[in-house]
Amino acid sequence: MPENDTIDTKSQLSWYHCGRCGSLFQSVKHASKGRLCRECGFSPIPPTADKNTQKVHFTKTVNHIENIHKNTQKTAQTAQTAARRKKSSHFLVSFVAILFTATGLVALAIKTIWSVEEIPKPVANTSVIETAPENQNFALIDKHADECWDTLKNFLQSGLPEQRSQYVSQPVTAVTRMTRHQDFEEMGNITPPTLKSSQWNVVSIGAEKSIELFWINEDGRSFDALFKKEQEEWLIDWEYFVRYSDMPFAVFLSGNGDAEGEFRLLARERLAEDRKLQPTISIMFYAPVFGRPAETGVPSPEFLIERNSPAGKLLEAAFAASKNKKRPFNSKTPNLDPEGMIRVRVKLRRSGEMDVRAFELIELKACHWYSSDLPGFEPSNQAEVKNQD
Repeated sequence: MPENDTIDTKSQLSWYHCGRCGSLFQSVKHASKGRLCRECGFSPIPPTADKNTQKVHFTKTVNHIENIHKNTQKTAQTAQTAARRKKSSHFLVSFVAILFTATGLVALAIKTIWSVEEIPKPVANTSVIETAPENQNFALIDKHADECWDTLKNFLQSGLPEQRSQYVSQPVTAVTRMTRHQDFEEMGNITPPTLKSSQWNVVSIGAEKSIELFWINEDGRSFDALFKKEQEEWLIDWEYFVRYSDMPFAVFLSGNGDAEGEFRLLARERLAEDRKLQPTISIMFYAPVFGRPAETGVPSPEFLIERNSPAGKLLEAAFAASKNKKRPFNSKTPNLDPEGMIRVRVKLRRSGEMDVRAFELIELKACHWYSSDLPGFEPSNQAEVKNQD
């Protein structure tokens, strides 16, 4: 072997391809004579191969080695990038967790310090109850709620009494009263309720089942409507909805308007404990405020009603039921009326002038505001109180 074949330094070594067995091996550059393949032990140049064939094989092999090297470098770079992203992701998750925790602690501190109590909105009370009557009520609401909602929507979107009267109970009688009522009280802008702002119930007034709807308007006012079935249609009890009276109660008390009329009012018993042994009940009446049930108008003078009279017995029964949180006909709509007051329909008369003006209860028609003459409660059966006069 020539002398330069024995040099063993990396700088003078090069890769060669064996044309016999296809292997790659390193050997000293420019030492073509005596160069043998380290795998097969023969000369890498086959006797019958030409130079072009050797060149093609060698070029393909070198390209293959370069591709392997590039892929190895790309794989390493991809692994480094994934590691950096994973580290960044862990940092981002930790940062978000810390941020949410801090926000929750701040919100909890604010709620604790200021004690803000949210007022829950009423929701549709249409859950199935186990008792058979309640199941029937649920089925009635489920079947006719859409009809009632359409009736209310059309009623609210109509303008003139003649247009609105087609959606109310007893429209022929109601349209005259609607026209008169419109002269002294406007309903304002009332929007139809949504599912979240409404509560549906069934109330049995005598043998008749009606559907009640309570909702809170966008401006904070609250309303309740009663739907009655008439000739296969569910129509609004308009007088109940607007708390209709023959005239504004303040006008009646001031001495103007008719001297006699029917009113939907709130009643409060004065000095109930102090006067419980007296033969008369001391009552004061207040006009309701449409859309704001917790508010009242000006009070009336005192009315003294005999306890033993039909009106006295019915009032005692209604006040007793109110203390026990019972409503007329077991109505389940939210009661937002002022504490200690009950709803009544009364017929009153005014007499006298100015300082000598007097008021008289002609008839206590019912202890509710529905368009029904049923009393709402059973009159008291307690022993009669003897007149001590």
